[in-house]
Amino acid sequence: MAKKIDAEFFNAEVGLAWLALYQEFGKDPKELARLDKCKWRKSEMVFDWLQKEMKIPPGDPFTVAKAVGKYLTKIGYANVEVFKLADNIIRYNGTDMIMIPMARYLSSQGLKVFPQPSNSIFITAFQKLCHMKVEDIPLPPEERAKLPANIYQRTWRLSPIK
Repeated sequence: MAKKIDAEFFNAEVGLAWLALYQEFGKDPKELARLDKCKWRKSEMVFDWLQKEMKIPPGDPFTVAKAVGKYLTKIGYANVEVFKLADNIIRYNGTDMIMIPMARYLSSQGLKVFPQPSNSIFITAFQKLCHMKVEDIPLPPEERAKLPANIYQRTWRLSPIK
């Protein structure tokens, strides 16, 4: 069995499959909500599969985030750095992400629900291993404009799931 797959081919498979689903089911708001639900179910399944290899211990969200980031870097998805901005706020910087060209293409096609592989894996890890819900803290547009084009950044506020 081959050990490596070309990143562009993989991105085309994932991204265009997602685009096909969106084109088929994403026009109606109810169907768009179902597509978003599928994104999160996919993330749970992928995380469960990856966790067999990663074996991240439950507990501290920052430790979990660093482990997920290290794994994504190891497999060549992106160069990932994770920062603890406060006890309940974590920032993720991904540089040289293999998905950026496909994400730009999907955006140009009007996609409303993105697969967000790395973002959704982090969030699923926080939910499953730390019992935390995650709120995305959007970067103001003027700050986003200052980021280099090769950086994907997310900032999350975590709070306990009740």
